[in-house]
Amino acid sequence: MVTALWEFLNRRSTSHDAVNQLMRFLQADPAFATPDTIIPLDEMQTRLELIETTRQIASIPGQRYQLNFLQLAYLSLIPASDLPEFEFEDRYWCLRIKHKEHKISFKNLMEKDECLVRDRYTCVLTGAAYPEVCHIIPFAVNSSRANAAYSMSCLDIPGLMSDSFTRERLYRLLTPEAGCSDKSWNMICLTPTLYSWWRQCLFALKCIAVTTIDEYNAKIRLQFHWMPRNKVNPHAPAEPLRRDIEAMMFTMPEPHGAIIGDTRRGSSRPLETGQTFEISMSPEQAFNMKVMIDVQWVMVRLAAISGLARSWETRDDYVDHTSWF
Repeated sequence: MVTALWEFLNRRSTSHDAVNQLMRFLQADPAFATPDTIIPLDEMQTRLELIETTRQIASIPGQRYQLNFLQLAYLSLIPASDLPEFEFEDRYWCLRIKHKEHKISFKNLMEKDECLVRDRYTCVLTGAAYPEVCHIIPFAVNSSRANAAYSMSCLDIPGLMSDSFTRERLYRLLTPEAGCSDKSWNMICLTPTLYSWWRQCLFALKCIAVTTIDEYNAKIRLQFHWMPRNKVNPHAPAEPLRRDIEAMMFTMPEPHGAIIGDTRRGSSRPLETGQTFEISMSPEQAFNMKVMIDVQWVMVRLAAISGLARSWETRDDYVDHTSWF
């Protein structure tokens, strides 16, 4: 390491700016909190046994119920206390809008501008200029009343939302009228590349705290998590075994040596799981954003570990996936 540093400093191509950038890299100390595992690993054997018991209950004499990876991923994420009461229903696996319908709501440019001002016209994760404004919960989820009703029926699944408060607040935020969640508290500024990767469920954001400063000011603290990039098929048979859990947590090498990664612009430090970021807003907006982030945290993990995020190209051609964001 010392030799490499010495060679770097003595290269003819090493400019004064490059040396200053190296100093910023070495001196940077990004905010960090120890991340939890994507799948709760505590008492995993007990959880797998509960999943097997649930599967046996769903089976009929002479015909064993066959789980797939999407179901196993879901059952691995929900609280273990919800497993004994779980029932397999087809609607639990319909996690997207399938019907065609003309939208009756249009994106709110004033709210978009408010998000840009709040985030200081920079990506909240990297500090890069010229970001895109991205919806946390996709715009199409409640761009019409019918879409909102369908979305809530999919989200109203045992254990999917962490508590009744989150479910009630989510219902209040998504259902009053078409497009009612098209607000700055459901938006965040990201670089175009990170925006694309978020849509592909390559990473997720977790809310770890909302701090109220006074009547008008609060901060929401978000934690960055890279997601596994496995090769499982969400509809392929799966068993409640550690082997299949490990398969869902596996990350494949990218083809042709491509790199999935980004850096923070001020220091060139890599964007890593566990790093935290704060956004300032009013207390009401902060708690609204927390609900959106909580839903996103559940859904991105589910799509990533089940392989669903890598199977979207096989879905119906008439669905405009870009409209979701």
